[in-house]
Amino acid sequence: MKNIIFHELRKVFISPVIASLLIIFTGFNFYLIYDHSSVRNELEIVNEAIGRYGTNITPDSIAAFEKEYESALENLNILAEKKLSKTYQDASEFFTDRSTDSNQSFNEEELKVAAKALVFEMYLNEMDGIGEIYEKLDFKQTAELEIINLNLSGEAAETVRKTFSQLEARKAEIIENGEHQTLFFHGKTYKLHTFLFRTLLKAILVEALILSVLAAAYINTYEFENKTHLIAYSTKRGRKLAVDKLIASLTASTMMTTFLLALTMVCYLTLFNYSNVWSVPISSYFNAEFTLPYISWHQLNFGEYLGLCILLLYICQLFFTAIAFILSIFIKNSYLVFVVFLLVWGIAVIIPGFVPLDSNMLFTTRLNPFTLITNPHLWFMAWGAFQVKYYEITTVGIWLVVLFVGCFISLAQFKKQNIY
Repeated sequence: MKNIIFHELRKVFISPVIASLLIIFTGFNFYLIYDHSSVRNELEIVNEAIGRYGTNITPDSIAAFEKEYESALENLNILAEKKLSKTYQDASEFFTDRSTDSNQSFNEEELKVAAKALVFEMYLNEMDGIGEIYEKLDFKQTAELEIINLNLSGEAAETVRKTFSQLEARKAEIIENGEHQTLFFHGKTYKLHTFLFRTLLKAILVEALILSVLAAAYINTYEFENKTHLIAYSTKRGRKLAVDKLIASLTASTMMTTFLLALTMVCYLTLFNYSNVWSVPISSYFNAEFTLPYISWHQLNFGEYLGLCILLLYICQLFFTAIAFILSIFIKNSYLVFVVFLLVWGIAVIIPGFVPLDSNMLFTTRLNPFTLITNPHLWFMAWGAFQVKYYEITTVGIWLVVLFVGCFISLAQFKKQNIY
């Protein structure tokens, strides 16, 4: 059995299509990271400051930031006096001054001095008002606005009110334990949460999905496409070979996902230094990128949140592989399997749009892995009407059962299938 699985895996990894896509996808991910690398130096300043003064915002850390800012601004003004014969009241004035355009003789090291002053100024402008911002968050009002904007009514509207009532309780918990009063990379400026979890993680999700589906279809239709199925399924292993192919498909999916994820994350974490923010709550105020801050349904730090997202990514890929396997039991052409899979994906995503706006089916029809991967930056987050508590866990639980039963039935069906 092990030799059979190894042979099936070998077929995948020597396939020119799979190998080429792995290289192309990895290169594309590297490009995405490089394209966002302009903020690297400023992030290093923030990371060092957090390492020096801790993650919690306290009167002591605010005083330390003020001292750092005064020192950085003084150094900036020394440079400005020397280069421009003028000084500035604050760092932002330096960057908006026309006389500091790129034709001026500020080198990279001198601009780092200015950037340091700007970074500390940016944080100091917001540190004192965080508590007040969270106290003013009114999620009951937000719920009513969501209901009006989405034109919801009946039980669907009540579900939204219940969700935001739970979010109100979560907000109170955050205020009590101080998750929001922590330092993190400035979300409104750098938008790292969006970049890491929506741009980069979603790219990996889609890339791994394509590879997993192609690999599963290729493995399970190989003998039929090459007209060797009569020989392969007449051996001692017989139609139990389908079980080996399922295991090989799941293994190939895991290996390819790991390859993409490992190379991409190593590149990302090498370029962007997260060494001092792993323990910072993901619900930190400074992680917010919009008016509404990111609030996780459960108390999670950045490291735990990233780990959960990676775990969910793997689970989704295994689900997609299982779906492709089930399709390949009934469709004996690998490319046709891929096309049908895309059709299933499209149908799963558009179905909620046809559900009555007063029905809880609006939420039930979104409990599928295709909808789940639409917004990976909102996994485990309270956001909008449809990011309900336990959404991810419920979706995984339902589809774990559905696909286990589906694979079992498909394997049983294959034993009776006429392959001649």
